[in-house]
Amino acid sequence: MYNVYYYFNGKRKVYGMKKKFVGKSLAIVLALFVIATSVITAFADTDHQYSIDELKLSVKLPTYMDVVTRNLSTNDEVYKRHSKSVLNFQEYGIYLQAFSQDGKQILTITMDQDENSKTVDNYNTLDDSQLASIKEKFSQAENCQSCSMDTYNDIIYFDSIINTPSDGNTLYVTKADTLVNGMYIHYTLQSNDGEIDEADKEFMTTVLKNVRYELESKSIFDRDIMTFIWIIGTVLVVIIISIIIYNIIRKKKRQSRLDIIDDRMYRNDRKDRQQAENARKNRNTATGAERPDAFFDGVDGIASSEDIDEIEKALINEAHQQVSEYADKYSTQDAYDETEEYGKEKAEYSEFLGEDRNSVRERRKKRVSDRKNSRRGRKF
Repeated sequence: MYNVYYYFNGKRKVYGMKKKFVGKSLAIVLALFVIATSVITAFADTDHQYSIDELKLSVKLPTYMDVVTRNLSTNDEVYKRHSKSVLNFQEYGIYLQAFSQDGKQILTITMDQDENSKTVDNYNTLDDSQLASIKEKFSQAENCQSCSMDTYNDIIYFDSIINTPSDGNTLYVTKADTLVNGMYIHYTLQSNDGEIDEADKEFMTTVLKNVRYELESKSIFDRDIMTFIWIIGTVLVVIIISIIIYNIIRKKKRQSRLDIIDDRMYRNDRKDRQQAENARKNRNTATGAERPDAFFDGVDGIASSEDIDEIEKALINEAHQQVSEYADKYSTQDAYDETEEYGKEKAEYSEFLGEDRNSVRERRKKRVSDRKNSRRGRKF
């Protein structure tokens, strides 16, 4: 016996498990596994898939049906069993016929083509009004009892129920028509047990749900002219919009660069003007070492501006002093008699003053010339 412990409300509990019980449990699990495997296998074998390469489709049909295709040998047992019921496949465009074992149902798959089917290619390419028009044509077909439009696996089908009189009897048929890969494909279920009932409709629906198509990706040149024009127009519109967007972005970037350049030019111009204004103020107000030409004071024997100004002031003061002396000298009674001599001396003073001013100008010119020839004024 195996002891298994567990805790309940803080207390240790123990219960036993016998080996016999374990063996029974294992046997039950294995039995369930075998049953499940058998069921899955049984369901898997209820259908068989058939491929029709000419139609680029495959369909699953119940295994209880005998299926005849174009590839089936005439010596096959299935073909021999239904040889009297098998129609001429080539003549009627038949690709598959399936017979129920009780003979109550016959499923037939046929195909035909024309220029319209090659142009349209697929019912999914049509709009609602075009599909409604096609449905109306099926509804107006001879002996059609009803018609509906259904979609299975993204494929559109027109389902019709047709009762056709034949040799004093009535042939009961439910039919599903579709257009895929430029081919009209027809699924016809014939009931040999009276009118089409819900079981027949359900069987047809199951068949259509189990059909798979290998859809073709058609070249652009195989489509109709309007589709081609629409695609070309769409491409051109996209290209034009792309060009417009590119030009707008390019203009914005160029304008941004121009704005940056303009701002720099404005700042540099403003800076230059400010420097010029500051230099002008310094020329008018600076004294001593802050004068613009103070840098050249005492360089290579160049006289400073302040020295020259002092010399000019001294000369002017000396001239005024001499004038005052002349005025004192000729303020007596005989001043009138000496007027002519005073005039001559005044003229001599004017000439002296003029020569002195000329000498000042010459010194200034020499100062400028010396600055240009000085070592500090040279460019290396």
